[in-house]
Amino acid sequence: MTASIEVSPAAWGSALQVSAKGAPPGITCRLQAVEVMGTTATAATWQAGEYAGGAAISGTVPMSPGTISHFDIYAGNGQKLLTIPA
Repeated sequence: MTASIEVSPAAWGSALQVSAKGAPPGITCRLQAVEVMGTTATAATWQAGEYAGGAAISGTVPMSPGTISHFDIYAGNGQKLLTIPA
């Protein structure tokens, strides 16, 4: 699986644009943002394999861009699929 994330500041925290591909078709993917201090927030969920050429997902988190350490993508069963530095 591969993914990239664009983070933009927003009044409530951060707006995210995610491009992802390569997850096993049919699984539910969950993007989780992780702050430097360890707080987490789910930013988006999507069904893998439903997007030709990969998924383009929008999401939001109540964290400012400078406080986000990294992002994790998990499968619906809790298996970590990917970690992406912020």
